[in-house]
Amino acid sequence: MTLYQSRYRVEPARAAGWDYHAQGYYFVTICTHKRIRYFGEVRNQRMVLTKTGNIARSELLKTPEIRDNVVVDEWVIMPDHIHVIFRILPARTNPAGTRDPDGTGDPDGTRDPDGTRDPDGTRDPDGTGDPDGTRDPDGTRDPDGTRDPDGTRDPDVEAHC
Repeated sequence: MTLYQSRYRVEPARAAGWDYHAQGYYFVTICTHKRIRYFGEVRNQRMVLTKTGNIARSELLKTPEIRDNVVVDEWVIMPDHIHVIFRILPARTNPAGTRDPDGTGDPDGTRDPDGTRDPDGTRDPDGTGDPDGTRDPDGTRDPDGTRDPDGTRDPDVEAHC
């Protein structure tokens, strides 16, 4: 910790010299102010979301819709924090440099000819969200069957604790 304006402060956790716009996987933890349990509570070893927790979940799941170069890979919502693994893909911009000049979600008019959000057919060839066909064999988002054994994915229950 360093002293700044007569107060101690925690050093940033960011890697010096790293461009955080770069492609790659990013593990992000977001904590509530004063670690207040806004998002829900654990009951019977399961996370039950509050209204605020459901809003956080909904907004998190909108990320790929509003940011065409961000994939939400894995995530979990806990009572006072959220863990997310984001994957940053190459940015797509129009020649003027603006991401979405007409508000359609398709800056250059060519991004989504077949509804897969993948103009060249390489990122998600069949529109399943599983480009290589190995991540989700049974539709549970759990290739080895350990994360969601009953396949229910109850929208009010998000985490196993």
